[in-house]
Amino acid sequence: MAEKIYSVDLSKAVTPKIARDAVILCVSEAYKGNISKSECERIVKERFKEAGADFDNPTKDGIMKACERLSVWSSEEKRLKDIEKHFFDILKVLNKIK
Repeated sequence: MAEKIYSVDLSKAVTPKIARDAVILCVSEAYKGNISKSECERIVKERFKEAGADFDNPTKDGIMKACERLSVWSSEEKRLKDIEKHFFDILKVLNKIK
C-alpha cells in the first residue's frame, strides 16, 4: 500500500499545488482541527507572503521557503507541537515534485 502524507499519495505524481494544499492540511492537523480550514489557509498564505513566494502559483522552492517561515513562526509563537515531524513529512511530499 502506498504511503500517504497529508492525503498525498506518494506513489503518484505530486504537483506544487498538491504540495501547497498538503501544507494547509499539515497546519490543520498540527492544530488538531481546533481552527478552521480557512484560518489554516490564511496562516499558510501569510508565510508564503513573508517568504516572497506565490501562494496561487506555487513552486517547489517557494513552498520550501514558506515552510521554513512557518517553522520559525510556529517555534516563535509556540503554537504547534512536533514541528520537526511536520516539517520532515512535508519534505517527503516536496521531494516527489519533479
